[in-house]
Amino acid sequence: MGITIRKIALAFVFCFSSFVALLAQPTVKTTVDKKGILIGQQVNLQVVADIPRQDFFVKWLTVPETMPHFDLVGKTKIDSVFDNQKLVKLSQTFTFTSFDSGKWTLPSFEIHFNPSTGGEPFNFLTDTFSIDVSYRADSTMLLKDIKDIREAASLSTLQFWLVLVIGMILLALLAWLIYGLIKKNQKKNAVAQKSLSPYQYAIIELDKLKQLNLAETTAVKMFHTRLTEILKTYLSSIHGEYCISSTTAEVLILLNQKSLDRIMISKTAEALRRSDAAKFAKYIPLQEENDQSWLTVKQVIELTEQLQIKKEEKSGT
Repeated sequence: MGITIRKIALAFVFCFSSFVALLAQPTVKTTVDKKGILIGQQVNLQVVADIPRQDFFVKWLTVPETMPHFDLVGKTKIDSVFDNQKLVKLSQTFTFTSFDSGKWTLPSFEIHFNPSTGGEPFNFLTDTFSIDVSYRADSTMLLKDIKDIREAASLSTLQFWLVLVIGMILLALLAWLIYGLIKKNQKKNAVAQKSLSPYQYAIIELDKLKQLNLAETTAVKMFHTRLTEILKTYLSSIHGEYCISSTTAEVLILLNQKSLDRIMISKTAEALRRSDAAKFAKYIPLQEENDQSWLTVKQVIELTEQLQIKKEEKSGT
């Protein structure tokens, strides 16, 4: 009986010592705010370290600006929490983006804790996360009720042919008017572009666009349609590639290939996708969002123009 009690006491002491030792170890928790993004969008990685009430020399994680399939576009300052002058928590958030479609793994990073009183150091690796990077998502984002079945009104043969002929005449007239307007605008644009550089033309068109009254829904759609046209027309002129029919993802990949700043590319991705939502999904952006999209397009044109000038100067020397 005495031997059994002694064994139980030893087991209790062992478990208690293990529990105390476990409490004395730091813990690291890693989370991401999303598991899937579109090309050029951002994902936030938050790292939180809880530190027991003893002194440690902490070697915090280091994240490179570029890594396979991901780019670091921002990070917060390290947030430190103290309790009675003892460091009890460290946290930091890192923002990544990607321009490679596919399913990629966000790697782990090392954190080291060395006790100030000596002893074995604690080495941790943050969790890895699988991020799905895709080209596009559902543009409507709306679910609509199924409408009731309606019976179609019947037409006589004469009425059918009469409606068909009138419709074809109206369509032909409308097509002729649209063609004439397009040709007229093309001539005006051609004359303007001959006397102006692509950059000057883009800035003038952006200034004109700024004058639109966006109080009406149709004006908002026209604003975002023209905004993307100005950017794509400028890119077509300086890169010698036809970009007018390019998708948002293709424009972002082109900007990425031209060594444009990663943060600016992410802002451009946000502006272009906001324009897509306004054009195709009947999304009505706020006025401050419209202003931000206009400013982003102007900035990306200005930065691209600067890079183009430096490239021409370098090739000239």
